[in-house]
Amino acid sequence: MIVENMDNKEIQKIIFVLFFFYSIIMDICKLSDLKKIFAVQLPITSQYVMYVFLGYYLDKIKVERKKLILFDLFGIFMMLIVSLMGYRMDTVQYNDVPTVILSICIFLTFKYKFDYPINKIEKFITKKHLEYIFAI
Repeated sequence: MIVENMDNKEIQKIIFVLFFFYSIIMDICKLSDLKKIFAVQLPITSQYVMYVFLGYYLDKIKVERKKLILFDLFGIFMMLIVSLMGYRMDTVQYNDVPTVILSICIFLTFKYKFDYPINKIEKFITKKHLEYIFAI
């Protein structure tokens, strides 16, 4: 209800602030000794709120196929670099920058596939999936 009464600029600002404090700053603190110095408390205690705003915003935008492919390649490249840097899987959190980027890639890829199915099988699956969702 809150998000529906906001315009895109306000949603972008909220996403940026949450992403900056819950992802970028947290990653910097993990990689350095800043966790002892840097102390900012946001009134929101979970990074999942960012995903709610992000999902709503991403659902409303249109993405061209070329930009989506480039963004997906960037996400794959980022995950490869993170893996090669020696990030252990047990240290990866939902608020890490690579995880947020990968989540955006997956969301936009599925959104694009359901919005623009390209063959008969995809059209059939999309149609059946949408019928199931709206039947509930």
